[in-house]
Amino acid sequence: MAKEENRITDLKSYINLIEDLRKKYLYDIDLNDNIDKLNYKDYLSNSSNRVMYFRGQSNSEWPIYPNVFRNNMLSKEYEMIERAFLNNPEIEREYKTPFERLTVLQHYELGTRLLDITKNAFVALYFACQPSKIEKEFDIDTDVFKNTSYENLVSLEDYDKICFTKEADGIVFFKCEYSHSFNTKEVQILSYVAQKNFDKNYKIEDLLDEVLEKNFINKKEYEKYKEGNYKNFIKLLQQSFFVESNISNDRLNRQSGAFLLSGCINVKKIDNKIFYIEKSTTSLNNKFEDFHIIIDAESKKSILNELDNYNINEKTLFPELEHQLKYIQNKCKENCSSISQFELYNFEDEEVLNINNNKVEEDIEQINLFEFSEEDIEKYKSIVEKYMTTDWDKKEAEKSSIKQTLKRHLIKNENLDKNTATIKSMKILDELIKYE
Repeated sequence: MAKEENRITDLKSYINLIEDLRKKYLYDIDLNDNIDKLNYKDYLSNSSNRVMYFRGQSNSEWPIYPNVFRNNMLSKEYEMIERAFLNNPEIEREYKTPFERLTVLQHYELGTRLLDITKNAFVALYFACQPSKIEKEFDIDTDVFKNTSYENLVSLEDYDKICFTKEADGIVFFKCEYSHSFNTKEVQILSYVAQKNFDKNYKIEDLLDEVLEKNFINKKEYEKYKEGNYKNFIKLLQQSFFVESNISNDRLNRQSGAFLLSGCINVKKIDNKIFYIEKSTTSLNNKFEDFHIIIDAESKKSILNELDNYNINEKTLFPELEHQLKYIQNKCKENCSSISQFELYNFEDEEVLNINNNKVEEDIEQINLFEFSEEDIEKYKSIVEKYMTTDWDKKEAEKSSIKQTLKRHLIKNENLDKNTATIKSMKILDELIKYE
């Protein structure tokens, strides 16, 4: 089936789309039919026990991989888990099942084969709207390059190609599926597999024997899995399950979190009798529906602001203190005013400005008689830029530095005394600011 997608630019269109998807996938309602409210209630009451799961990613070009499936880290899966248990033996003492232990490791950010998903469409949208940059390379002479909206230059490799970055579109995946309980034999077996070290000669019968020994299955189930050259056991090892955790923590609750647990075990048959097994990786895109929701890159920030109005933000989704404080800091950044650069107080200026009032008034009257042409302003501007780096967009914050630069120039090159140079530099500064 071909992949479908729908691009959204605001929260309202997203909500409408999610509602349509719920009707179509959860309640099997034909969106082209006219359904009155009474009939719609009947659909709801007769709906299946399936759950709608979501996953948001900030870059629509990324495939779906659990953390340990990336960068060849699966080769270290057993070692990472083993070290975690050795350094923190309380994990094995307090959490009795393989799945419980995996969820604890996932919570504390050890890469596992658990993929984070959510039952809350707004939470998925929040993650899809997070910043993510993509790079594109263009031939300079092509129309694609000339018409592109990419603005930020990254590098110029040669005279033929140029590389730009821009914000990536986000994406929300979803799946309507029956939820698996954390204590089913299928979930426990695949969780146990994650904590096993598969050497090159590890056979499927060895794993099945261990599964029986660990009491994940009974003898009858054991014999069933052996039938037909382990056909049903092989199917289990290559399946994926949507699982809701029994481990309750504040973050998981706030994010309406659940997990997608995948086996991804390769099976190699030799001499029609011996089955060797190995861990492998794959994209999990095909575990979700073919319909995707694309979040327009330029709309990410405005959608996050809309979500914030509904209390979906870093503060509410992440209970840890560092996220609470980061949220406060980011909110305060939005309305910052310009701040002056620090400089040591100049006591000489104080002495100059403490002359008698009559003299100051006379000097001010004299300076107010000065008239500056555009050429004069450009000249003084170039003098400032010669001796200091000035961001003219922040000139208000740099007034003091500009004034000191002008004052030194006037004393040295126009032979003015300190008092006159101070007042004239202030007058010139006013003109520069007006001019800019």
